[in-house]
Amino acid sequence: MYLALLFVGGVRGVPLLHAELAGTDTPRASAILEVKKLKVNGITCFGCVQAVQSALQKVAGVTRAEVSLEGNEAVVEYNPAQTVPEVLVKAVVDAGFEAELKVAEESEATATP
Repeated sequence: MYLALLFVGGVRGVPLLHAELAGTDTPRASAILEVKKLKVNGITCFGCVQAVQSALQKVAGVTRAEVSLEGNEAVVEYNPAQTVPEVLVKAVVDAGFEAELKVAEESEATATP
């Protein structure tokens, strides 16, 4: 029996806890996941969105990648034991787009109405 649980913190930037149940009665923490936002330039169509998302999903440790055409950004959830933010940026650049990490203050300011 295998069951994966994802506990999401209510605050942006809070690590996510991924627990799994593999033939036992008690969940055990298998990884602390982090979420980073990337600013991506050069996204002009849905095909670009798919290309960036595909590039990010191929990175070892990435569990989720969402790309916004309107926002020119990618939100990536990953296991920091398997990859680092710089590798995420490189994957987007290698796919033919400009990318950089969004700093926390910029992410907060963008999200505030």
